[in-house]
Amino acid sequence: MTPKAEAEVLDVEARRAALLTELADLPPAEAPNKQPGEIVGTGFAADKVEYTAKWFIDNYPLHEVIANETIPIRVNGVGFMVYKGIACKLPEPHYAVYKNYIDDARREEERWEPPVNPPNTPGYVTPVHRMGIGFLNKTEEPK
Repeated sequence: MTPKAEAEVLDVEARRAALLTELADLPPAEAPNKQPGEIVGTGFAADKVEYTAKWFIDNYPLHEVIANETIPIRVNGVGFMVYKGIACKLPEPHYAVYKNYIDDARREEERWEPPVNPPNTPGYVTPVHRMGIGFLNKTEEPK
């Protein structure tokens, strides 16, 4: 690296360090009388008031759940863990996500269950998901 390039790299690093120090000294942006999710500022400085776990707990009813597995539940960047076999309380939006997760898992399990009475029609492979028999590998003669 040439001396000029080394000097430029050092200059950039020094400028970066100065900007980071300046940024650390800035006071946190306060949003008086603003609800989480509301926009504060305009243009490139626009930002949203962040949600917090305390805000969810204070503003929504809590639902107690006992899960069959440990899963994280996240809404608007705020997460709660639901632990297997332990009673956990979730705010209503997180509870809705949890119920959705449970219902989706149940529906997916039902979807992949084999039919109780599989039909015996031509072209239908029985039992369900069984491959490599009959016409597929030519081990049997057509009936």
